[in-house]
Amino acid sequence: MGNVLEAFATGNLTVEPAIYEGSEEYNKARELYCSLGEELHAKLNAEERELPDRYTDAHLEESYLYSMDRFVTGYRLGVLMMMEVFNGREAFMQKEGA
Repeated sequence: MGNVLEAFATGNLTVEPAIYEGSEEYNKARELYCSLGEELHAKLNAEERELPDRYTDAHLEESYLYSMDRFVTGYRLGVLMMMEVFNGREAFMQKEGA
């Protein structure tokens, strides 16, 4: 296991799920998304393409904001769980003279 703080400091820490490394399921979904986008764009003229592009941009922004909030909330929950573990450490210490 590498040094997490070093990875964080050098920008090499990733929180991307492993699915983005090229699972068959992800690749199929990505190919379908791309082919449908190409099909839609082929059927529209330049002016008509603007609305789906704006829709996609808005959806990406919403997804990004949602993902950021989930990450921050999950991180906070993890830290709270760690604090709870450390708060209970006295239960494992033997009392002197016992």
